[in-house]
Amino acid sequence: LHTVVINFRMLSQIIRQMRRLDAYSKPVEDFRIRTAFGGTVTLISSMVIGILFFNELMTYLSTEIVEELLVDTTVGDARLKINFDIVFPAMACSFLSVDAMDASGQFQNDVTENVWKEPIHWSENNVGTTTPTIQQSKARNCGSCYGAETSEIQCCNSCDDVMEAYKRKGWALNSMDSVEQCRDREWVQKLHHSLNQGCHVYGWLEVSKVTGNFHIAPGSSVKDVHVHVHNLHQLGPSAFNTSHTIKHFSFGQSFPGKKFPLDGETVIANKGGVMVHYFVKIVPTVYVDLKQNRLLTHQFSVTKSKLDIDVNSPDGLPGFFVSYEFSPLMVQLNEKEKPFTHFLTDICVIVGGVFTVASLIDSFLYHSSRKLAEKIRQGKFN
Repeated sequence: LHTVVINFRMLSQIIRQMRRLDAYSKPVEDFRIRTAFGGTVTLISSMVIGILFFNELMTYLSTEIVEELLVDTTVGDARLKINFDIVFPAMACSFLSVDAMDASGQFQNDVTENVWKEPIHWSENNVGTTTPTIQQSKARNCGSCYGAETSEIQCCNSCDDVMEAYKRKGWALNSMDSVEQCRDREWVQKLHHSLNQGCHVYGWLEVSKVTGNFHIAPGSSVKDVHVHVHNLHQLGPSAFNTSHTIKHFSFGQSFPGKKFPLDGETVIANKGGVMVHYFVKIVPTVYVDLKQNRLLTHQFSVTKSKLDIDVNSPDGLPGFFVSYEFSPLMVQLNEKEKPFTHFLTDICVIVGGVFTVASLIDSFLYHSSRKLAEKIRQGKFN
């Protein structure tokens, strides 16, 4: 019993010492004053704390992306996937060719694998839905070359003769309908049938990871002595309107937060023969998620130019062109979780800060109201 009494006295002394350390003294309930201002400030501060707490919770639950800049050490023979989804409202699918080439000398002409073309019919009553009439004329000794006669070529009795004469002159034959010798050509009929038609081109293709060019342009693409050319069948560039809308264009796979600078881009060509050229800078990117899974993909920036292709211009072709090159640097994106201790610290800062500011506001309102009431009572307030 004596031991129990001693222990109780020691406990009482410890409690008295702890009371001296109390930094949060509690006033007697009878001396506490509650005001309407104080209740309003408390309600508003509680709402502010709730909003800030919710925002902080959302930040804690979301992942943070940390960027690192590295030197690109990926293998040079890696393949790059080009994804595209483009609408040409004024050019028929039968005229469009999807091609790619790169600095290593690899050519992909008129790609059809993993590429789809869907015709777009803008009117039920398209012009030229019937086959053009082939007129049978009497045999003639000398057909017209339509102004392209030379000392060597005086007569053009076939469509090939007319095209050869124009080729020697360096001219483009803008309208085949005006050439009687060419009215029965298959591609002229194709031109008639494609009026009021557009084309939806989409798909993907793989290219080498070197500087290159990807384009969708009219004409038959061919490779001629290490040179990529398009045969427009003597039709002038003005015959092709290259207006287009890019629904999607990207390199490689997608990842959370990836941006696509060309998506939604629309180019309106008020006339034919416009070359739209996009110059793309590709940045290799590695995305590392929370489970340390690595995704190798690519981001890019782009600038655009438009060029009117003249009939007699030796260079250039109307169409959609993308010239791309690679950055020597690589960006690594790492997903990071916010530590729980940081979350607790931020919550304490929010609660403590709001209540401190609220107490200052409450104290200011309380003392101001008391001084104002005192002056009114003494008749000193006008």
